[in-house]
Amino acid sequence: MTTPSSTCRAALLATLAAAGCGVPGLAQKGADTSVEADSEGQQEAPVAIDALDPAQAPLQTQTEILVRGRGFEGEVRVWIGNTEVEVELIGPRQLVVTTPEVRAEAAVDVRVVSDLGEAVLKDGLRFTDDPIADDGAVDGADGADGGTDGADGADGGGDASGLVSGYTELGLYVVGCPSCLGFSGSVVGEAYAVLHEPTDGAWLDWLPGTGRCVNDPRRSTLSSTGRDEGASVYLQGGAGGIAMNRVRDGALTYYSASGLGTSDMPYNTSFDLAAPSASTPYTVTGAVRTVRDAFDAFEPIELLSDGAYAFADLSAGYALFQWAPTGVSDAMMINIQVYDGTTGAYRGEILCAASDSGSFVVPSSAFSDYYAYDLAAVWIYRWSMTDAVHPLDGSTIQGGNAVGLIGTATLVP
Repeated sequence: MTTPSSTCRAALLATLAAAGCGVPGLAQKGADTSVEADSEGQQEAPVAIDALDPAQAPLQTQTEILVRGRGFEGEVRVWIGNTEVEVELIGPRQLVVTTPEVRAEAAVDVRVVSDLGEAVLKDGLRFTDDPIADDGAVDGADGADGGTDGADGADGGGDASGLVSGYTELGLYVVGCPSCLGFSGSVVGEAYAVLHEPTDGAWLDWLPGTGRCVNDPRRSTLSSTGRDEGASVYLQGGAGGIAMNRVRDGALTYYSASGLGTSDMPYNTSFDLAAPSASTPYTVTGAVRTVRDAFDAFEPIELLSDGAYAFADLSAGYALFQWAPTGVSDAMMINIQVYDGTTGAYRGEILCAASDSGSFVVPSSAFSDYYAYDLAAVWIYRWSMTDAVHPLDGSTIQGGNAVGLIGTATLVP
């Protein structure tokens, strides 16, 4: 086989330019084939923890936490850190627990054990006196119907209803080779929001669980229409705000902003979502919270090379990624979009979710459908999730924040 020519790299550029930024909001591409990170051929775990609501709790206070996932069947036990806590089971996908009182800031594991197995969300719950994304309370008394009590939601401080009515995302990426990927600059920042009628489900339940990779993930949405809340909605936080303008795409109405820079997204900052032009104006407190830090170090750093040194080798047999600092986000996402090394035609995608522990190896089985000297665009980004309460009806607005790097690679054995 031969290495990629300048001609096929040029053919790749037009394809990549239309591919988007590799963040969770991209359009669906292909079929869903799960791959375990540490065991080839293993099926999806029967027990999993998808999200906590809220994902952080104040110090020296008992806080009710809604745990979303699957496999919560039979006798269910839950540990927060090393402390076993009482469980109120809402159904096979939701349960409510009350945190112990913790005196010092810490990020602790959450472990669920049921008759079907065990799941651990590494560093999933953070105890801190920093501002919390919502009011930290979940009422499970009425949970038999699969939801939680949202009767008090109109005052802005009520309990979550159990339904989801929107999603907003804020992302910022440093590009290693802008000319290779069709970007006009070395920093790409964008914001997105879609608001809709409350409904069951979650916007990002298609994401792989921690420590797993998925080939060609099936991206899903909760709404195909969206509410029209006026010409613009705003993310307000840090030293200023971000205006997201209305976009109508067929039946779908959503809001977006592009061309954002580093000053638009300070770290460890809570952003409110404001809709001042809605029929009933409102502000969702803590709709997005940014990660606590970016990257001080990243390997293989060659993936961020520019110009003639772009498309560095990435081993499909041992694709090791390393980074520092660690523990400053909910997860590290690694997204590898693969293109034919001869024609530049899109071939497929690998999406992995890793704990923010400092290293992750993409399993060789994830590359089984690709060939030596295929080309790839590689995104690695810190990822955090926020659940906030809509003040008008107690529904949940889900938020995501991504801070990462975009590079290029050539797949080698």
